[in-house]
Amino acid sequence: AYKTDDKIKFDVALGRTIRKVRKKQKVTQLKLSKLIGIDEKQLSRYEYGDCGLTAYRLNQICKALGISASEVINNI
Repeated sequence: AYKTDDKIKFDVALGRTIRKVRKKQKVTQLKLSKLIGIDEKQLSRYEYGDCGLTAYRLNQICKALGISASEVINNI
């Protein structure tokens, strides 16, 4: 399935929010990726909106950062 403009915008906004929280907490991509068991490059793809997050992966990232998924989504 092709991404719609809305989906692309949402993925980018979601990734930006995650990146902002991660940087605010002074957590590196490497550390976060290891905490959730994915490759650092994959985390980068999520943060730049190059690929969409599943609810499961979003939940993992949020738990690792100590925030709720609803906080992230409500800030978009």
